[in-house]
Amino acid sequence: MNAHNTDWRQDDSTIEDIVNESYRIGHVHAYGPAQMRLPVSYYEQALPIVKRQLTMGGIRLANQLNKIAGLVCMIDELVEQTNKVTLSNNRHHHSHE
Repeated sequence: MNAHNTDWRQDDSTIEDIVNESYRIGHVHAYGPAQMRLPVSYYEQALPIVKRQLTMGGIRLANQLNKIAGLVCMIDELVEQTNKVTLSNNRHHHSHE
């Protein structure tokens, strides 16, 4: 996947592709051209934070998806109710003809 691709929301990237892209972007933008090596202690200290943030992101995404699913269910119920009313009105209209 290309980070500059304007159609990135519809690509078929794998999780590995996304991780590698994020790594490349971080490497270029966060660490700069000096390409300094971080000590192992940095990774050891950062790993629990990264795991927590990823977990929180997953939970937040799940919450948003649940909200969307709830809205979809509400819309389905409204459409079903509307169809019943329409069908009832049509039957009532045809019975008086």
